[in-house]
Amino acid sequence: MTGRIRGLSALLLGMLAASCAFGDEPTPRIEVSDTVFDIGEIWQGRPAQKSFSITNAGDAPLNVGVEASCGCTAVTQPKTPLAPGATTSFSITYDTLLQGKIDKRVVIVSSDPERGRIDVAVRGHIKPIFEGKPRYRILFLPMTIDDVRKQSIRLVNKYPEPVRLKLKPDQDFGRFAVELKELKAGQEYELTATTVPPLAEDFNHTEILLATDLEGTPILKSYATGRAHAAACVRPFNVVIDPETHGPIKQELSIQFFRDRNTKITGAKCSMERCSWERMPAAASSGPLKAVRNERIVLTLPSHKFIPPEGATFEIYTDHRDERYKTLTVTIVRSDAQ
Repeated sequence: MTGRIRGLSALLLGMLAASCAFGDEPTPRIEVSDTVFDIGEIWQGRPAQKSFSITNAGDAPLNVGVEASCGCTAVTQPKTPLAPGATTSFSITYDTLLQGKIDKRVVIVSSDPERGRIDVAVRGHIKPIFEGKPRYRILFLPMTIDDVRKQSIRLVNKYPEPVRLKLKPDQDFGRFAVELKELKAGQEYELTATTVPPLAEDFNHTEILLATDLEGTPILKSYATGRAHAAACVRPFNVVIDPETHGPIKQELSIQFFRDRNTKITGAKCSMERCSWERMPAAASSGPLKAVRNERIVLTLPSHKFIPPEGATFEIYTDHRDERYKTLTVTIVRSDAQ
């Protein structure tokens, strides 16, 4: 989002520079109806939208654009270019399914030489209809891609009257199975997510939509999130040799074992000549809860001209109990063969 704002700024500043090159030429002047969207304190899921007007009080066309700073804030675009004396409008809509304090901004970028950027503050507070205990989303501790894990949260009603919840039909939860259990009618629920292997390596996430019987807030939103690791892997798993590279090339490889203190590296082999390797002292454990053990190998490779056109492989052998991790493979390729 920041990149788009910078791109828009650069474009409009370029237009501004071109117009200023002519000395006392006519110039645009922007006027905005307001620079604050104060949502106040409202219940979760209630509408939050405000319209703003932009007037060109100058005597030259005004180029203008609007960008939000996050995905929780949606904006419409004003008419551009805007003729002298003309007025246009845009609106800001905030996603009130999110809970808690709001402190965001929307940026207006224009070709006004004195007010090229105007920040519109978006603020307020969203009161939760249901409070999550211990939190509003389901979080999984680091796990392997094969783990079956179950995590639950309780949803406790904070609204002044009972609110019935149920899972919105026909949702795809990806690598999670999701259940909602009523503990106390309209007041307390248990939301449970169970992982469904194989999980995606790295980040697993799903949105959970909860249908309500509350007028004005038909849907509430929660999430299940967890990071998964392969039980063993090598990083990087792909080494690219550039034509400009000469002489022996040293590449450090990190062999990572997740929640495993016993697996050993038993050997290694390269499929081409002029290749050697050396074990290095293990690195300190890393990752969440220091669950990743890092072994290190330094791989010495020849220059580009000795790499076969079809590439090569470097295989690392372990005594892992799972056949999938007994051989970890690094591919070696020439950049001009990719």
